[in-house]
Parts: sequence; structure tokens; C-alpha cells
Amino acid sequence: MAEATFRSPQIKFGKPSLRTTFQLVAEIPLNGRNPNSVFLSAIKIAIDWLQSKLSQSIDGTAKNGDSFKIEVPGQQVECLSVPELNLWALRFDHPDAPFKDKPAVPGRTWHTDISLIKKKESIGLGIKVTCASLEYSKENISFTRPKIVRDIARELGLREANKITESPWKLKDESDLLSFKSFLENKKRSLPVIVLSQPDRTQPNVTKVREFVLDADYLARQALGLAHVVLMPWEIGYKWTGIVGKPWSVYLGAVKTYFPNLDFNEDPPYFHPRRKLEEILFWRHNGDIAEKAFTEFLIEKNFHFAATKRIDWNGCLFYWI
Repeated sequence: MAEATFRSPQIKFGKPSLRTTFQLVAEIPLNGRNPNSVFLSAIKIAIDWLQSKLSQSIDGTAKNGDSFKIEVPGQQVECLSVPELNLWALRFDHPDAPFKDKPAVPGRTWHTDISLIKKKESIGLGIKVTCASLEYSKENISFTRPKIVRDIARELGLREANKITESPWKLKDESDLLSFKSFLENKKRSLPVIVLSQPDRTQPNVTKVREFVLDADYLARQALGLAHVVLMPWEIGYKWTGIVGKPWSVYLGAVKTYFPNLDFNEDPPYFHPRRKLEEILFWRHNGDIAEKAFTEFLIEKNFHFAATKRIDWNGCLFYWI
């Protein structure tokens, strides 16, 4: 009788699935500042952001734009500086960690890539976040925007066909409308534009909603780096309709999203969705209702768009460990 063969159990990780969760390409304007100074300031902001994630201190020379490497158990940082090409790139790999009220997910790692390129007119910025999950990591992946986006926008400024800001752009007159139309048609624009229109306050029940239905300031803060937020006052809404036509317009409390590569002559208007006020007031999303539900729906959709769109990195190069 043959003896039974004992086989010790083996650990098999399996092939991880990769998912991009955030992408942004933008410009840091010089605004009369020295390019070298702005370039180094952006590097310092990136290093400060990285230091907030690490228990190990980063060498002070890193803020001078030098290359460096850090390896601690479960985490890896590699930064490459190429002065002759005016390039600086950083990659940070780390395991999943508790976020808000969610525990860390075993078998899940995150990779954040940051790239800077010094140009004559601006500093190019590219950021990409990727999540790798092993087969047993089944929990939903949370879309998040690295805090460095807000840090750079606040301290140095960011542009992408227009200023990237935490405040909505409120249109004032016909001159603004013409500038707004040119902005929408700008082929360099890669971010969606969310337009909130002002309802007719003389109509019944309209006095019970916000001035532009949604909380525009909250939406602009949450959409930073995801979309531009624009306010269309009731007084000029009809002029906007006259410029682009009713199918393309937004009015009476409706909300419309204009996606990149817009062509008013060729695109079907439904490619750029519009939701009427009555739809928004009855919206349901993830347990929320009405304006709050629609706001969170917009934010989620724009996170998804940022993560999945094809993007021209405009000279920014990432470092692959």
C-alpha cells in the first residue's frame, strides 16, 4: 500500500487587479514668478505631503529637488530628478490604511505618482493614483483625491484651460458668457464643467431651495481637480440660450455638465447631460435624497470620469519602480 504524500499548504497571492482612481494634469502658473522658484516650491509641497504619510523623516536635501529613495516595511518611495530635462518625478507605494469610518482592506496597495516639469511659461503637474487589489480584496475601492492637489492649488495656483479653484465662477454679463463659451470649446480643457442655474424665484416652492439649488461652495470644494463649477444667474440665462440654443442651455434651476472636447455643431446635446430642477428635488443616491443626493451623485460621477478618461500628460513623465 502506497504511503500518503503530505503536502504543506502554500501561500498563493494570485494576480492583483489594477484600477486607476484619480488622474490630473494641470499647469502651475508663474504669474511673474521665477520658474526655478516655483518649481522648487512645488517640490517642497510634494515633500511635505509625503512626509505627512511617513513615520521616517525625509532628508532635507529632498526639498532641493534631489533624487532619493526610502524603503520601510510595507512602504516604498522613489524620487528621480532629471535637471537636464527639467523633470522631477516621485512614486509612493503603501498598503491600504483606515480612511474615515472604513477599516484598512487586506491585500490592497496604493501607488501615487507625481510629476513636475519646468517650462518657460508654467510648471506642468501630473498626478495619478492607482489601486492594486489581490483576489480576496473584494471591498469597494474608494475614490479619493490626494491632498497635494488642494495644497498646490492654494499655495501656488493651478490652471487647466481656466483657473482650478475651490470657489465657483459666477457669470455676470454677456461678455462673461462669450468667454465662457470659448472656455467650453477649448480643446485643452480636460475637466468637465458643471453649471448650476438659478431658478425663477417667483415660482411656487422655489423659495425653499438654495440660490442655485445645490450648495455651490461645497460642490466646488469637493470637485477641486475633478471639474470646474460655474454659476448661471437667472438674469442672463436667456442670453446663454440665445448664444448656444435651447438644447445646449441650462436654466430655471437645472444643472448641466459640459464634458471635454465639446463641439456645439457636432455633438448630440445629450452627451452633455442636463437635469431639471424637479428631477433634482426627487433624486435618490446612496441613502440621501434631493439636493444632497444629487450633489454626491455629481461628485461620484466626476471621480469616475477623472479615473477613466484618456489623458495627455503634456510632457509629465512618471517614475516606475
